[in-house]
Amino acid sequence: MSSRGSKTPKRKYVTLSVNQKLELIRKLEAGASVSRVCDEYGVKKQTVWDIRKAKDKLIAFSLKYNFDATSKSSSVGARKRMRVAKDTNLEEAVTKWFVQQRSCGNVVRGVEIQAAAVKLASHMGIKNFEANDGWLWRFRNRHGMCHLPKSYLEAMTKEHEEQKEVGQLPLPLVTLSQILPTVAKSQDGVITGKILQKQIDMLQKTLNTAREHVCIARNPQFSRLNRMYV
Repeated sequence: MSSRGSKTPKRKYVTLSVNQKLELIRKLEAGASVSRVCDEYGVKKQTVWDIRKAKDKLIAFSLKYNFDATSKSSSVGARKRMRVAKDTNLEEAVTKWFVQQRSCGNVVRGVEIQAAAVKLASHMGIKNFEANDGWLWRFRNRHGMCHLPKSYLEAMTKEHEEQKEVGQLPLPLVTLSQILPTVAKSQDGVITGKILQKQIDMLQKTLNTAREHVCIARNPQFSRLNRMYV
């Protein structure tokens, strides 16, 4: 029986996430054949070669956001494209403000993030910046931000009140109005301005807590807070 006229089904187009690409590279380096990973991930050989060529970029991206490449729960690692913010100084300032607000137990809404971004951009002299819904979605996606469960928010508020009663609340963190003048003096990516060491330590502690509860992605830049202030 002739098979003339029979059509071979086309392979469905598949786009792998950053995590999957890193996982694919690890399997190749462990000795898996190209044909095997092609079948496992449903991609063509050319795609595998392209992913292998992009190894350095993929590793650099994972180190920048410091996410666990083996974790399927990482929203940053689940991204399929390695897009970064156009203005890193503004991105850093908005992220810092967000972390400070969360450290005080405040629930930060999207409109509040957008308002803070607009004010910061204005004081930093960034023109034609729009904190629209698209920007907000990309900002949250870049940092792996998600809505915390109500139980955690209630527990955070309770702990805050208990510390207040026994006088163990930390020093007040820098507010948005205090961030603005220091950010406005930013030069060569280094934010100038004085800040108490205790406040820097508290920011680091706050960021670590936020990461533990998966409300913000890991970012090694914030482990060097001391270098950001002179």
